Amino acid sequence: HTMVFYSNYDGSGESYFEDFVTKARWGQTGVWSNGKGFPETENLLFKGAKDATRFKRWIRHHQQVSRFWFARFKDLSTRDIRRNAVICEGLAKARTDSEYRALIELMTSRVRTDDTLETREIQSLLLRGMGNLKAAHVVAVNFPTEGSTGNAALANWLADLSGASSSPTHARATFDGRINKEETQAINIAISPSGLRRLRLHELHHEHKGLTSDSFASLPGAFRSGMTSAGRKQILGDTNHNDWSWGSDGEPDAVLIIYAEDTAKLNPIVADEIAALQAAGFSIVTEVETKPIKEKPMREPFGFVDGVSQPVIRGQAGSIAAHNRMHVVEPGEFVLGYRDNTEYFPTSPMVNAHAPGATQLPSIPDQTASDYPAFGTDPHTAPRDLGKNGSFLVIRQLEQDTAGFDAHLKMQAETARAEYDLDYIDEDWLAAKIMGRWKNGASIVRSPRKDIPSPSMSMSVDDNDFQFGTEDPQGLKCPFGAHVRRANPRDSQDPVSPNRQIALSNRHRLLRRARAYEDKQTGKEGLLFMCLNANLERQFEFVQQTWLNGTRFHGLQDEYDSISGNAVQTTNRLSIPTAAGPIQVKGLQSFVTVKGGGYFFMPSRSALRFFSEFVASQAG
Repeated sequence: HTMVFYSNYDGSGESYFEDFVTKARWGQTGVWSNGKGFPETENLLFKGAKDATRFKRWIRHHQQVSRFWFARFKDLSTRDIRRNAVICEGLAKARTDSEYRALIELMTSRVRTDDTLETREIQSLLLRGMGNLKAAHVVAVNFPTEGSTGNAALANWLADLSGASSSPTHARATFDGRINKEETQAINIAISPSGLRRLRLHELHHEHKGLTSDSFASLPGAFRSGMTSAGRKQILGDTNHNDWSWGSDGEPDAVLIIYAEDTAKLNPIVADEIAALQAAGFSIVTEVETKPIKEKPMREPFGFVDGVSQPVIRGQAGSIAAHNRMHVVEPGEFVLGYRDNTEYFPTSPMVNAHAPGATQLPSIPDQTASDYPAFGTDPHTAPRDLGKNGSFLVIRQLEQDTAGFDAHLKMQAETARAEYDLDYIDEDWLAAKIMGRWKNGASIVRSPRKDIPSPSMSMSVDDNDFQFGTEDPQGLKCPFGAHVRRANPRDSQDPVSPNRQIALSNRHRLLRRARAYEDKQTGKEGLLFMCLNANLERQFEFVQQTWLNGTRFHGLQDEYDSISGNAVQTTNRLSIPTAAGPIQVKGLQSFVTVKGGGYFFMPSRSALRFFSEFVASQAG
């Protein structure tokens, strides 16, 4: 019995056969496994064509030479021909925003992948830390009251921010993240649960996979509840804080985060924007002016370098550097609409396809990106993805008692030095044990003694590629309860399987964007903590509740994080392992108070335009 396989291809035969091996070896094995001389197979589909050398030799041995050539389009490859055919189909059948974008990518020959970020849609704060813009100011606002006038003002503001307005009266938000040296400012916008309710998102209903829901309900439960709800306060350990300064009714409707080169350039921008907001009926809830960054790296009020260890989004700058390897995560860990570390798309808010402005929003991502997308298969009535290219922003205004911290640290160091008769215990040593890094940012895993020279003491780039479990399994260098070991344990909790544990830890990473601040009226200072994540519960709340506030973290007993843990207990302690036995620092007090903040949704450019059109439709 004989089987004949006919095939037309362009390019080299070697390239063609390699595609069989890498992309279709199971099918090739299943079809040809009974052929005489075919490489050994297993269970009909396995091995066989995977043995590339023998498989290709077998093909060559049975190949029949073709005596003619045929090329209808001699200057085009089969890939070009197929792409052109798909473009023609797209021109005839594309009906949704996602299909139009896929069509444009085909026309520009751009390679389509799931993890290629649409940077022109993403607010700049998600893509970079704004380190070159040294001054920043946060303005928290409430929207104008409902009514035709208030809705019109709100719609115009959203249109200005998105860049949709031809004659803006407000500043535009900054997208793309690539700020040139000539650009001296950046503005980002995020909206709270109350703000989205004010936009009447709850009045939009849609059906998805047999379930009917309103658009507000499609947002995560933790976000809908808000940071100031009783349940979230319990999770975050905020139950003892009664001096909230971000409004009496919970979170403001939105926050504007304004950056500039320096204070001289920042102040007039802020003044103009506040004046325009107030004239349009917005009310200012609070403002936080951050300290200008005088030198890099930035230090928080207690004196520690801040922002040393950050996750790196795959495909972005630095993601291929060797020292960042353990910190690389998939885009979907922070940006909605892309696959996360589990290879699934994070849940995202949806809106009805027939809502005013919804045509600008992409479809719900439920299939792998393809070089040859199928057009006309996406129902134009299917709900649209409001979240794609957006993220969830957490803000916490953390007031720090620097003088109290320094005095308490000195007293605790003197007590421990006398109790354990160890001359090397001083304030700097104890501060490093509490934080997990020296104040200059060097890790105590790589530089356990400040008087011993180490490359990491000068902040070399490889000072962030250490592993707690592999290099310090007993906590003799960095205590298990140190802040940085709690906030990102890396492989600490399973040093036997470090790669698996790092993968687990990376499911809880936060993209931090903090700035130090000082209240000029009261002189009080602190850290304006900001972080971005795609899943509030799995990322920010998990880190805060389980790792920082967890009194049994890593087998410890009745200890929580001394830097940013809760203050439910009036005093804390820190166990510092040593070769001679643990040093117990008892009676540690908290010198950080949560003064305000909230959960916010940071929308994409298209989402802002949708909000603008949707609110404008309510203005009558």
